[in-house]
Amino acid sequence: MARQRITRKELLRQPDQFITRSARVIAWVEMNAASILYGAGAVILAVVLVAGWFVWRTNRHARAEALLFEALNAGGNGEVAQQDASLNDQMINGLQSLVRDYGGTPAAVQAYWNLGRLYYARAEYVAALEAYEQARNRLSGASDNALMSAMILLNVAYAEEAQGACEQALQNFESVLDAPAATWLRSEAYLGMGRCHEQSGLPEKAAEVYDRGLTDPEVNGPAREQLEERLADIQVAGSSN
Repeated sequence: MARQRITRKELLRQPDQFITRSARVIAWVEMNAASILYGAGAVILAVVLVAGWFVWRTNRHARAEALLFEALNAGGNGEVAQQDASLNDQMINGLQSLVRDYGGTPAAVQAYWNLGRLYYARAEYVAALEAYEQARNRLSGASDNALMSAMILLNVAYAEEAQGACEQALQNFESVLDAPAATWLRSEAYLGMGRCHEQSGLPEKAAEVYDRGLTDPEVNGPAREQLEERLADIQVAGSSN
């Protein structure tokens, strides 16, 4: 069957496909103009809200950090403040205010940890343990928090040791030894474990711990000397009995 030829005149009479599609798009936009405007408005509003939230969070974290600095430097020197009752109270009040108003910020972790240390200095061990627990609960799982977690754990063990709860303290001291990010805390853990055994009337176990610490390559300097001294004291006491 012969193919029918289209003349130039007939071709010019046919509608242009590009123009036809453009007209359809324009007609669709005109029909859905309200929906398009609402959708665009919703997207813009979401972007504005997210940006505003990030700005608010950044400012909030910055304010919390500033309050933390102010609280810790209330007496000009944190160590002096721990020994001065009025400065100690001033620091505690500042830190309590921070955790009350900015409890969800990273600064709150530091605030609770320092609260624990201040309570420990006042021999308020229950309050210290509660503060340390609050600090630990607010730590994220990020690797850069591993050291902070080990430091909190060591402080928890100190408070338990001071309370005479040596069974719990020994477990936490041992956990500090297992923390790869806190090798420089190992000597403190060995000393704490040994003291707990001595406090429990088990000098042989204390000697084993001190000896274990002296074989640890991470233990050196003044900490090593302390381990040697405590081990020597146990050996002298044992030989005299």
